[in-house]
Amino acid sequence: MKKEEKKSISKADLIRRAIKELPFFEIENLLAIDENKNNLRILLSRMKRKGEILAIKRGMHVHFDYLTKVKIARNKKDYDEFIACLAYQPSYLSLEYVLAENGILSESVFNFTSATTAKTYKLANEFGNFHYYHLKDELFIGYGIIKKHGYLIYKAGAAKALFDFLYLRKNILLNRDTVKELRLNLGGFSKKDKSELKKYIKIEGSKRMLKIFNYLEF
Repeated sequence: MKKEEKKSISKADLIRRAIKELPFFEIENLLAIDENKNNLRILLSRMKRKGEILAIKRGMHVHFDYLTKVKIARNKKDYDEFIACLAYQPSYLSLEYVLAENGILSESVFNFTSATTAKTYKLANEFGNFHYYHLKDELFIGYGIIKKHGYLIYKAGAAKALFDFLYLRKNILLNRDTVKELRLNLGGFSKKDKSELKKYIKIEGSKRMLKIFNYLEF
């Protein structure tokens, strides 16, 4: 009698169970449960309308319950940084975001800023605003891979973040005054940081960047 009363679990419920445990998912991750992509798109569209899932970017989502667990565990910052690196690849966190984190910028920063070898790109979603700035392949260096709570985060150190920040502004930083107007707090920069910054300037190779370096007040 008990066997007769037992109901089979629907594909929709199986999908819900699966995605609640995932930091992100795409349709391809669900094909083992339902091979019909059209059915999956309809289901995900309904879930999105109901607020069950949130869009990270087109075709990539996360379940609301997963985010709730992240917030309860106080891992939201790490998850957001993970999303910043995941949403547009290849990329690493740099520029204003990292400079503010290290106390180098005087102003508050509310966007996630990253360097990429792909085209410059902006993305806005439930997690914030994500700005990606193009760098040449040879300058896509100087970042580390950090693992926090299972999330892989690609992030520049202070020296590389400063280089990226100055490099993308080199055509408007024409003299000492324009550099001073950036109000950079470089008192905490060590000899190692300065040496690392100079290394990137040497790789970039322009006289303009060397002049900008000499205008900095450490």
